[in-house]
This record gives sequence, structure tokens and C-alpha cells, in this order.
Amino acid sequence: MIKREVSNVRATRLEKGMTTIAALLLIVFWVLFIIIYPKLPTEVPIHSASFTSEAYTYGNKGLFFLLPVLTTGLSLMLFAVRFVPSLFNFPIKITEENSTILIQLTRNMVAQTNVIIVMLFLCVLIDFSFAAFDQPIAGLDFLLIGLLVYLVALIFYYFVIILKKG
Repeated sequence: MIKREVSNVRATRLEKGMTTIAALLLIVFWVLFIIIYPKLPTEVPIHSASFTSEAYTYGNKGLFFLLPVLTTGLSLMLFAVRFVPSLFNFPIKITEENSTILIQLTRNMVAQTNVIIVMLFLCVLIDFSFAAFDQPIAGLDFLLIGLLVYLVALIFYYFVIILKKG
């Protein structure tokens, strides 16, 4: 495998922008959580039916704290993995000629995926918060499905580009 120094691979504007957006979304996530948490009832929904937002499993509101912690941890891991290209699993042979562009493309994809994951968890936080107050939001599930479809399409798109670059 070609060893490419990450410092030699410059971050694209897209990568920088997506990283900034992910960081801002995490801040919004934590601010919303800090505002909502004290107002939550003692028991909150921890699982709901797929397309109805009707909760069928309840738990202590302390479990609600896991949502921002897990989101932050996952986002930080996705941020960090961009700087370790040896962890990337490319479907093509890496050469000196294509290594820089492949690393840039993959780092862009990881940065975009980070934004989508934080947005998905933010939607879950909002959905469960409203369900905890017995005011489920109709239509939020379509946003979740749309984000998931976008995530799958994004990953597929980058794999097609990577295969063409090989």
C-alpha cells in the first residue's frame, strides 16, 4: 500500500465546510438538550414505533443523556478517522498517481457523512422530546428517511467516483 502523508493532502473547501456545519450542529444539539432536559418528565420514551412516533418503551430520563453523548462521540470518531487514510478501504488499487485524489474524495465523504449522522440524531432528539411531552410531530419520519436515503446515495456516489478514478 502506498504510504501518503496526510499533511500532504490538503483539505478541500467542501471538507472544511462540512466539518464546520457538523460542529455547529453539535453545538445546537447540546444547547437543545440542555434546554429540554430539565423540562422532561421522569419517564421518557426510549423507543417508538417506526412511522407513528408512538412510544411503546419508556425509561428513566437519565437515559436521554446518552443521545448527545453518543452523537458527540460518533462525530468525533468520524472527524478523527479522516486523518488516518490507512484505515480507508478502497475498492481499487492505490497508486502514487491516484492516492491524493482518493484520499480527498474519501475525506469529503466522511465529512458529509458526519453532518448527516448528526442531523439524524438531532431529528431523533427532537422527535423523542416531543413524544415525551405527548405531542408527536407528524412527518418527521419522512425527514429521517430522506436523510438516510441521502446518506446511502452519497456513499454510493463516492464509490462510483472512486472506481472511475482507479
